[in-house]
Amino acid sequence: MQRRTIWIVVGAVATVLLLMCVIVASIGFYLVRQQQQVADVFATISAGLEATVEAQQVPMGTPLATTGPSDLDDQPATPAPDATQATPRSSATPTASVDLGELGDAPDADVAASLVASSRDTLNNHPDASRYRISAVLDPQGHTISGAQAVRLTNTEDTALSEIYFRLYVNAPHYNEGEITVEDVQIDGAAAQTSLEVNDTALKIALPQPLQTGQSIEVGMRFTTTVPDSGGGYGIFNESNGIFTLYNWHPEVAVYEKGGWLLNPVSDQGDPTNTDAANYEVTFAAPHDVTVVTSGVNVEQERQADRTAHTFVAALARNFVVVAGEQLQSASQDVGGVTIRSYFLPESAQGGRAALQTAARSIELFGKEFGPYPYKELDVVEVELGGGAAGMESTGLIMIGSEYYDPETAAPLARLGGTLEGIEGADILAFTTAHEVAHQWWYGIVGSDAYKQPWLDESLTNWSSAFYVDQAVGDDAGKIARDLFIGVPYRVVLGEGDRRLDQPVESFDDQEYGAIVYGKGALMYDVLRQELGDEKFFAFLRRYYQEQQFDRADSDEWLQTLNQVAGQDMTAFYRKWVEGAAIQPSDLPPGGPLSELFSGRLENLLRRPNRRPPGNE
Repeated sequence: MQRRTIWIVVGAVATVLLLMCVIVASIGFYLVRQQQQVADVFATISAGLEATVEAQQVPMGTPLATTGPSDLDDQPATPAPDATQATPRSSATPTASVDLGELGDAPDADVAASLVASSRDTLNNHPDASRYRISAVLDPQGHTISGAQAVRLTNTEDTALSEIYFRLYVNAPHYNEGEITVEDVQIDGAAAQTSLEVNDTALKIALPQPLQTGQSIEVGMRFTTTVPDSGGGYGIFNESNGIFTLYNWHPEVAVYEKGGWLLNPVSDQGDPTNTDAANYEVTFAAPHDVTVVTSGVNVEQERQADRTAHTFVAALARNFVVVAGEQLQSASQDVGGVTIRSYFLPESAQGGRAALQTAARSIELFGKEFGPYPYKELDVVEVELGGGAAGMESTGLIMIGSEYYDPETAAPLARLGGTLEGIEGADILAFTTAHEVAHQWWYGIVGSDAYKQPWLDESLTNWSSAFYVDQAVGDDAGKIARDLFIGVPYRVVLGEGDRRLDQPVESFDDQEYGAIVYGKGALMYDVLRQELGDEKFFAFLRRYYQEQQFDRADSDEWLQTLNQVAGQDMTAFYRKWVEGAAIQPSDLPPGGPLSELFSGRLENLLRRPNRRPPGNE
């Protein structure tokens, strides 16, 4: 999901288009005129953005079957049935309506209401998952959220804990004026000592006595969150045009792993968070005319004097994300008991419908091939992203960059029509949407360390996007998608030498991150599929999903599962593709028409930006 894209890809795509102009004379002049537009589009794809491929306005062929009606009429997404003109707000910053004592004494809401019936027993397998109770009020005028939260957590480690950490991710410098301040921290109702670490992004809470294995405590705190409007980071924590995109808006329990607290720096490249699956009960209040979209399902709402308080529950979620704003419209569709909702601005109705269609098809396809989607809802929301991000995932809610809701931007090559077989695969909106939906499996349900081992979720997710295009649009479109969104970036970097896949985010530069993690890693899955055959390959993905769901996988567990399903030792494959840095073009799976047409030329014609001309060393 990140920014920094390979401007190398821009050069690659531009070169491809110029060569096509010579070969396909009938469309050459048009391509020359459109070259810069295409380059701009693909400049946002590679490195951590959530790339994308289906079609917004491009016919998708025979649609996958759905099991329920589709409501495709544009509807105002008003939060309450009786919502009227909002009462004018005072300039004073509101405070949360529930204090810490009330949070701690409140009965547990039925978080299982957020799961489909067949998945509710899963909660019994995770009795020690942390439980958040949050009450918060959004003040759009003041750009603040005032909140209180109580978190019940259990020590599931084999050692006593003397401190607890919460992450305050948005205190990172690249969020500009965004921040979270915390006060009145309590442990089981008693005041606790705290300190800030890791550039104020980690809140350390000293425990009055060590928390023994199996013991539980409740941590309470008040917090005030300031939301920037300067587009820091990817725009995932920001206000733009009245839409509040609220990722990491409240303090989140850090991960304890392998004998210590996981306190990775908050990188401006790659996914910003690492979290365990937890249960949430959140009351989020906003002015009456503000639509509130979240990771969970709405179970109650109360109309107050100048705002509506919405109560949501979310079971076994990696995080609880909110998008809130006026003017949002929606369309919905049911797929096997799962409600898919697409939220979009009035001028983006066509893109909103296309994103809904892709999300619904993706849920059905991935549920069949990987394992069932356990949640009752999935929301797809148009937001103003930045920093090179095309999309961003969270449990039950995905964000797609607003610019891709424009047909001209989403499918800049659509006018080529039948000139190149499978050109529909070059659609960015669909590839991004499928990518973010795939993250529900590879990040959401199967967790991993997105900072130290980003390949575990991003490589498989990007392969899943291409697989979606294969199935929903066709093989030719899938080949085009692989060329543009996966193969070309990696082939260009490979021309100057391979890089190891299993590295932390900080080990890659801007261009390499997208080319290796999103490119090499995705192509690895194509090669693995060829070696295992479809039966064993998909059996591997299903077992990996089943064994690691709502847990956190690492590379050792990935390889162990692969060995079990393959019925042989796959260590040599793993060392070659994941730990190694010696892949050659001959090791890659067959490319699409662009790779076949220009294989060998890209590496010769394109050079990295810091490459000096001969004689100028």
